[in-house]
Amino acid sequence: MLYNYFKIALRNLVRHKSQTLIQVLGLTLGVTGGLLIFLLVQFHLSTDHYHHQADRIYRVVTDLHLEDGNVEHEPGTPFPMAKAIRNDFAEIKKTAFFIGTSGYTIDVTKAGQASPDRYLEREGIAFVSPEWFDIFDYQWLAGNPRFALSEPNTVVLTEKWATKFFKNENPMGRAIQLDHHHTLKVSGLLKDYPNNTDKKVDMFISLPTYKLIQPTFDETDWSWIDHNKETFVVLPASYVSEAFDRQMPAFARKYHGADAKFYRHHLQPLADIHFNPPYGGIIQKETVWALACIGLLLVATACINFVNLTTAQSLKRTKEVGIRKVLGGTRRQILWQSTSETAIITLLSVVLSMELAHVCLPFINAWIHESLQLNWLTDVQLLVFVLALMLVIIAFAGLYPALVMADFRPVQVLKGQLSKQKVGGLSVRKSLVVAQFVIVQVLMVGTWIVAQQVRYLATMDLGFSKDNRLIIPVPHGNKSTTEAMRNRLLQQPDIQQVSFSFQPPASPKANGGTIKYAGRDWETFAVRFQFGDAQYLETYGIPLIAGRNVVASDTIREFVINEELVKKLGIRHPAEVLGQMLTADNVTAPIVGVVKNFHARSLHVAIEPLLITTRQDKYAYAGIKLKSHQMGETLVHVKKAWQEAFPEEVFTYTFLDEHIAQFYEQETMISRLINLFALVAIFIGCLGLYGLVSLMAIQRTKEIGVRKVLGASVGSVVGLLSKDFLKLVLIANVIAWPLAYYAMNKWLEDFAYRIDIRWWVFALAGVIALLIALFTVSFQAIKAALANPVKSLRTE
Repeated sequence: MLYNYFKIALRNLVRHKSQTLIQVLGLTLGVTGGLLIFLLVQFHLSTDHYHHQADRIYRVVTDLHLEDGNVEHEPGTPFPMAKAIRNDFAEIKKTAFFIGTSGYTIDVTKAGQASPDRYLEREGIAFVSPEWFDIFDYQWLAGNPRFALSEPNTVVLTEKWATKFFKNENPMGRAIQLDHHHTLKVSGLLKDYPNNTDKKVDMFISLPTYKLIQPTFDETDWSWIDHNKETFVVLPASYVSEAFDRQMPAFARKYHGADAKFYRHHLQPLADIHFNPPYGGIIQKETVWALACIGLLLVATACINFVNLTTAQSLKRTKEVGIRKVLGGTRRQILWQSTSETAIITLLSVVLSMELAHVCLPFINAWIHESLQLNWLTDVQLLVFVLALMLVIIAFAGLYPALVMADFRPVQVLKGQLSKQKVGGLSVRKSLVVAQFVIVQVLMVGTWIVAQQVRYLATMDLGFSKDNRLIIPVPHGNKSTTEAMRNRLLQQPDIQQVSFSFQPPASPKANGGTIKYAGRDWETFAVRFQFGDAQYLETYGIPLIAGRNVVASDTIREFVINEELVKKLGIRHPAEVLGQMLTADNVTAPIVGVVKNFHARSLHVAIEPLLITTRQDKYAYAGIKLKSHQMGETLVHVKKAWQEAFPEEVFTYTFLDEHIAQFYEQETMISRLINLFALVAIFIGCLGLYGLVSLMAIQRTKEIGVRKVLGASVGSVVGLLSKDFLKLVLIANVIAWPLAYYAMNKWLEDFAYRIDIRWWVFALAGVIALLIALFTVSFQAIKAALANPVKSLRTE
């Protein structure tokens, strides 16, 4: 019997090719969107969950409570923290310390080579204590995890980096050099880690090596907190994190002494690290759930579309159902017959969706800068999701149309009276269309607002010039080297100015501390420090509003401060601070200038008090002001000058505007995804409208014929069929606008600088939705209006 159901179902689907094609297309697009979003949500929610102790791993983080009431969140802790926790908390046996780096130049010498292979690695290198491998799971291919990093100058590589450095040779015992001076021995080899981890480290260097590379590093300093220096602990199964946090105030008093009031150390679960941006997280969990909702809405839209098309199609099969019932067909058999057709369409759509998702995935990965993968054979969660999705679609999209057909009365069907009743409840289908266009409207408004915010971030005046600024790293700030490089660069006509600094004007890094002003006590607020030479202001176009620029110097001799710092000091006129002495970074020097406020960090945070001063040993980047963005031979000249200054280093560069754009990668990713899925939802919504107007035209075939015989024009018939659907879209707009406003207002709260949500955005989205609906409805309505009225009257 089941075989017969599917056989007849296939015949019916083939007979109505165009209708089947539309149904399959709608479901395929909806399921594809759901699959892609599932992969993205799964990737984020599963980050670092593969560690077998994941639910008991915590990071110790720090809240710095400043005297002015502000709180700064730091993922880092003082270096002695890990050891102190083991000493003071008897229950905690496993702690590890992690030091992230901004990268090194790697030299690998191979037999028979005159010069080493050289690699510049900006990411993927860290110093860790041996206990790191007791806490986190890695598969060892060679080496002993207990001793591999117990000695100085030892390093453990992942398989990927070992292959990059040594090709197919055995890396164990081989030597590599860090910045041409520090020779490390490979003491371990790891299998490549999964992509869903926040610690993407491919070179683990023993922690004792850090002291050799940084001789001035104080291992006993409890005052210095760096966001790259992190402490991790594993709590026993019977020990709760709240118990640890309750003991931390006494712990802080013991080790921080009188400064304990500024430090609040507490535990952060491993599962929270990925979703907590204030502590360096990648993405907010609310954003992930919002993407999950978009995926569900896409699938729901596809199901609604399927219901509308199937119920519209059911009117064409009334006689078939009537004859089946007259010949003894039961309600249950008709239900199974209809459901089998839904199952075939769903199965076909899911298969096509899997292939379409596979094709789209490389483009999605390029957009979001991740490595999502479709592993149908090994990903159990993905298989469960697909099977559950199929069952839900069959139940939701197939059951209602099946019930509609099963409830046909054979007498009415065979007498041709069925069109007088509202097949399947027209009000239900109208409600589904309203729901469908509510989804479309929310996505359209969201698309517009996200795009506006991203554009605002990209075009907002940052207070400095970002165009035609080339940024290149400087391995060391030796004055003779940098000055020779500057002079060499300025020989190129297209280069107007060169400046050396700790970082470009806009940077995710934020060094700083407290200051003393004009004999007053230490201020209660924090100030950001920027170290740059005398050409810094001119190179980046930062305008002075009072005083002058700093003089050229290797050390701190003078300060330039921003307007916000003047305001924080309680001084009304910038000129009043000129000549006053200021103490910062353990140096007292005069304030010689005040610059207009500029955004030294991303637009997620407000402008902060800032000082600018010279300090040669801190310079890490060169900023080059160009006359145009057309590099050509200019880039060749820059590279040549750089290599003359640093012949043993690897040349890299970026433009300042590209550097700033990286701050808003998440917003750009969200914008692209919403754009894509909004278009998909609009297309599926149009298919749903098409199905409903088809049903209406069939139901009113005789009425249309009579109207045309009595002289009705094509326009009046089109208006007759269109007005009801336009009303549905208007109702959807009214429902969708407050939902969209609430959702987008919550999203914008994460920005210190954001757009205002204007009323015209909703109006424009509403007009566009109406035009799309009018076009879709008119296509079928005109077709019905142009039909021969004689044939229309014969139909019934």
